[in-house]
Amino acid sequence: GQSRLVGATVDVTEERRLLQNLRRSEALLSQAEKAIGYGNFEVDFTTNAIIWSAGMARLLGYDIDGQTQTLTLEEALRHNAPEYLTGMTAMVERLLSKPEPVEFKHRILRRDGQRRVLAGQAVPRAKAQSQPVGLLGSVRDVTEQEAAAERLEKQEYLLNEAESLLNFGSWEWHVTTGEIVWSEGLYAVFGYGPDDRPKRITFEVYRQHLHPDEVETALRRSTEVMREKGTFEGEYRILTRDGQVRWVHEKGSVVTDDRGEVVRLMG
Repeated sequence: GQSRLVGATVDVTEERRLLQNLRRSEALLSQAEKAIGYGNFEVDFTTNAIIWSAGMARLLGYDIDGQTQTLTLEEALRHNAPEYLTGMTAMVERLLSKPEPVEFKHRILRRDGQRRVLAGQAVPRAKAQSQPVGLLGSVRDVTEQEAAAERLEKQEYLLNEAESLLNFGSWEWHVTTGEIVWSEGLYAVFGYGPDDRPKRITFEVYRQHLHPDEVETALRRSTEVMREKGTFEGEYRILTRDGQVRWVHEKGSVVTDDRGEVVRLMG
């Protein structure tokens, strides 16, 4: 008998178009994530699977060439710093009990073992009125910001300790806004405790603490300092919160902008 070929032809134009659009969207998402340092993820509670975007993979030390990656929950948890596993579990439980967006900060282990800090937001993914079936979230690397904040906190602590020990204080006067910032030590110099200090420090508050015989000299000195735009140093009398007269020694400098205009005094 004769041989025959039997087959069927299916139009897959629409499927190919959708696939191309999907790949294009993934490429655009990957470029955007790379540009701004973000990553995205999805957690499926029904399968215990986690989908990483290319940006998320990069944050964890992988390079998957712009494609998403699916992992098991166990695989993903390997990237959690051990001391943060409890916090991550608590966050998921909170989302399950009260399905609403939650912000978080989490310490992770990159592929090379380096520790980084990620901050982001997760939102529950639910079907109709049922319990959440998953999570959608985005994160960014805030390791440098966290380190800077910790250094600043440490420096402020050391400054406060030194001011308390040596009985001195520091201040900043933002000329353009009129705001004056006092350190903890300077509040103590003027006789204020943590609970009885003014809500806002202005030049008028400072003027009220000047000895009456020093007011005119102080105003003239301020005008001269801003005109000369240099450093200044001197001694004068102040009145503490309870009316005591104290002599203080002051030393400071003027800060200018690119146009040479005075923007801040520090002392």
